[in-house]
Amino acid sequence: GGGLDIYQADVVLRDVAIVNNSAQVGGGIYCGATNLEMENVVIEGNYGPAWGGGCYTHLDAVITGHDVLFLNNVGGNGGGLYAIASVTLEDASFIGNTGAWGGGLYAKYDDVTVTITRGLFAGNVGSQGGGILCCGHANLSLTECTLTGNVSTFYWGAGMHFQGAGDVVIANTIVAFNGQGGGIYNFGQPIELSCCDAYGNEDGDYLGYIEDPTGTAGNISVDPLFCGDLAPEAPYSLRADSDCAPGGTSCGQIGAFGVGCTVTAASPRTWTCVKSLY
Repeated sequence: GGGLDIYQADVVLRDVAIVNNSAQVGGGIYCGATNLEMENVVIEGNYGPAWGGGCYTHLDAVITGHDVLFLNNVGGNGGGLYAIASVTLEDASFIGNTGAWGGGLYAKYDDVTVTITRGLFAGNVGSQGGGILCCGHANLSLTECTLTGNVSTFYWGAGMHFQGAGDVVIANTIVAFNGQGGGIYNFGQPIELSCCDAYGNEDGDYLGYIEDPTGTAGNISVDPLFCGDLAPEAPYSLRADSDCAPGGTSCGQIGAFGVGCTVTAASPRTWTCVKSLY
């Protein structure tokens, strides 16, 4: 643990930034046999060339967090977070992290469960699993998450890559505009998707051993209409006319963020009105 090395302890991190540290394992934080609670924490620019650029969690650790940002970390596997422990996060963002397997998040082993609610995975890069890589029977639950702009440089799954994962349940989640490697790749048991929007992913939205679920269980494939430049402080929030916005479908909100901007329609004009402008 370059910034923090936590073992057999109960630790609370609140309003803390862990920046520009390095260690072979857990560039920012190493957690083993630990109960770690995080609130309003930034884990940025850390380097862990073996495992866990931002944070490495070992077996028997229990990690919970709210409003946690993993930003621009680099790791051998798990650029942002390497999880071989139980992890529960709300309002977490994984942005610009890089790892060989799992640019944003790497989860492994059958007694591991990672649960993320309102999570953003954007601009992460991995050789496989740009946003998330889940393997070794690890369990994953995503609810109201957004995965966009991630890249898998070598193999499939720019958004998410599942290789022999355990129980995977993904609900009300956007997987859109990810780059090389496509949206979701699965090699293993079926994954459960409901009320998800997969759209515009390079190389395809669904790859590997997964049937396209569009049109079933509330799953759609439409442009989510991110606000982008209309809301520079919240570019992945939704336009009011998005099908992913609350009320757009029977699913309620899809994605990590609600409505952040509106689009004003142009008023119709007659040809006589147009000529009068010149």
